[in-house]
Amino acid sequence: MIFVISRDIDPLVQLFGHWLSEINIISIVVRILLAVLLGGIIGIERAFKKHEAGFRTNILVCVGATMTTFCNQFIYEYFGGGDVARLGAGVISGVGFLGAGTILLTSRNQIRGLTTAAGLWTCACLGIGIGLGFYTVAIVGCLAIMLALFLLPRIESIINNKTPYLTLHVEFETNDEKKDLLKEFMSFLRNNNIRIYAVEKNMAFTTTELMVYSISIRLNVKKDKEKTTQDRIVEDVRKLDYVFHCEKIN
Repeated sequence: MIFVISRDIDPLVQLFGHWLSEINIISIVVRILLAVLLGGIIGIERAFKKHEAGFRTNILVCVGATMTTFCNQFIYEYFGGGDVARLGAGVISGVGFLGAGTILLTSRNQIRGLTTAAGLWTCACLGIGIGLGFYTVAIVGCLAIMLALFLLPRIESIINNKTPYLTLHVEFETNDEKKDLLKEFMSFLRNNNIRIYAVEKNMAFTTTELMVYSISIRLNVKKDKEKTTQDRIVEDVRKLDYVFHCEKIN
């Protein structure tokens, strides 16, 4: 049987009964528990990968959004008026500030935490859907989020490995101060038909005996594809006598 969304009834409400869309003790328990479940599922994936906002944080965000939306619905029905979407809108903007706190710039000029911030925001959106009694969109949305977190990183990794554009984290030894190691390294890249887009010195390593740069390049696509792969370029750079360390920045 195909369940069609009517004007004001969720498909799961049609299946299990109108009591799920009403404000009663059972629907309150169901929505809160569903928020704990869906928020926890997303949080487990974040905690497993040791990200800033993990298991408990995602549960709290989802439950909080559910409670806020539920309270907004109660105010609307109890007082007979008001904006039924006002508190939910506040949750979306408020969680945006919370997610911004998880975005960090690492010592290697890498931005970390964007996915975690987006996960917190979508987790709040799940809570709003649950609080409104829109169970179907919350459950399907949770499945879509888990798909993005578990499966799509593999696809993204394949795309990143195929692209000719990449950024190198390169550490130069400074034993011989007479040599301009950066100039020598750039000559090495140009001799290999590699185009240089940007060079940025990493100031986080100024107290060390290393000169560290983030260098954005574009590989030259040749018939001999083996010579233009990202791993091959990193391997060739590591073999240079004056390079202490080199790796790709994802």
